[in-house]
Amino acid sequence: MAKILLKKTKKIFTVAISLLFVLSIGYFAVLPPTSAWFYQSLLTDNNRIFVFGTLSGSQTFTGEDDLVLPAATKLESSGGETLFDDVLHIVSITAVNNNSSTIPARVYLTVSPTSGNLDGLRYFFYSADEKVTTVKDLIANKDIIKNSANDTLTALNNYNNGDGTIGNEGRYVLIQSGETKILKIAFWADYNVVGSTLNVAGIAQINYNVNITLSAVQDTDGAFTR
Repeated sequence: MAKILLKKTKKIFTVAISLLFVLSIGYFAVLPPTSAWFYQSLLTDNNRIFVFGTLSGSQTFTGEDDLVLPAATKLESSGGETLFDDVLHIVSITAVNNNSSTIPARVYLTVSPTSGNLDGLRYFFYSADEKVTTVKDLIANKDIIKNSANDTLTALNNYNNGDGTIGNEGRYVLIQSGETKILKIAFWADYNVVGSTLNVAGIAQINYNVNITLSAVQDTDGAFTR
């Protein structure tokens, strides 16, 4: 009797696993191609965790990334430009403020080349809890997108690259003591700079190699310097 019950249990378990597998395959089959691409991108970021808490000085997280951008775009474009978010490369990093007291921290971002140059590479640093429809909408809400390419680039650089002094702190994400946030960096290639190279035969994508550095400091003007 026990053997018969065990065989039935194994059979039910096998059927359940088979059904789950079929449902999983069906789920991923109906996803659009971009969903699969972003899903794979997020998987590679699962081990990117930045834990800090002492804040006696700057604590840093440094990682490398090979950016593969399928196309270039213009941030300042409006109207018919609807695919900006589709060509982004998004890097996600989990940041944990492990301070035992109540001290909040500012986390700043620095991007530098690992090899080659970063001509035409643009980026935007934000927290996953900033909820908007698209990344481009979030950028627009920061009053970065202007009427011309030059004015837009100036506003974006000012937003990204402050030197940590009063009145020029640069972009940072505030993380309270004991809080965990998912930090995101959206990368794209500026068509105004790299567009001419896309006409060369054989170039199907744009590649950059970058160092990504996050710096955690006290929530004080001037605590971070580049």
